[in-house]
Amino acid sequence: MAIQVDKMKPLLSQYDIQPEYREEISRKTLKVYANTGTYVLKKLTNKGNPSFIDTLSTLSQQKYSSYVPIVKNRNQQFISHHNDEYYYLMPWLVNETEDELDARHQYLFKEIAKMHSRTEKEIKLNGQEAKLHYETLSKRWDETKLFYESFVDQCEQRLYLSPFELQAVTYFIEVSRAIDFSRKNLEEWSEKMEEKEKTRIVLNHGKISAHHFLYDENGSGRLTNFEQAKYGTPIDDFLLFLNRTAKTFPI
Repeated sequence: MAIQVDKMKPLLSQYDIQPEYREEISRKTLKVYANTGTYVLKKLTNKGNPSFIDTLSTLSQQKYSSYVPIVKNRNQQFISHHNDEYYYLMPWLVNETEDELDARHQYLFKEIAKMHSRTEKEIKLNGQEAKLHYETLSKRWDETKLFYESFVDQCEQRLYLSPFELQAVTYFIEVSRAIDFSRKNLEEWSEKMEEKEKTRIVLNHGKISAHHFLYDENGSGRLTNFEQAKYGTPIDDFLLFLNRTAKTFPI
């Protein structure tokens, strides 16, 4: 459900804010103009992780400060409850820069790398983590390949194909080879991991995007939206970004 703008005044009073004007940015985001400044109110989704606040504490402990801070309410809490929903408040950043789009992404990834470096730690392996990951991923790829083969078989029974079906059939061999290549590399990775006793993990942002990299009034870049942040391997952030970016309509 989208934020109901006209019913947010009681919530904002928890921050001792008297709104002068409110502007809906998205279904989950509200821009608030007040005499004390400009803010952005964000609603947590049902899939959100309220404990993501602990992430910001972790960053502070590691002396990493290039993120948009969250404003505490009058009870000194970061998360506020209102009408069975959870919200948090942040200062609104100007987000004005003369950078080109590609340069913005370069700065974004540099900042992500910096955050990874600050939060890096080693953990011991019990020998089951890599095995479980290998089995889970292998099963998923096998099911995907089987589904693709079944879909192509159905397409080949038809006299006329839709543009999407034609692309699926045309690139079936290439996609199958890509899956086989990935499977081979996964097996090699699994064999190497059997010999390892420990591995490196970092705090991943969880949803890196140019929209989550904002500039403050001094022109400094800051990360925001840590709702899906969690520890994992450093490559996870990039893979999630690549997976989301690659989801486009067929050309």
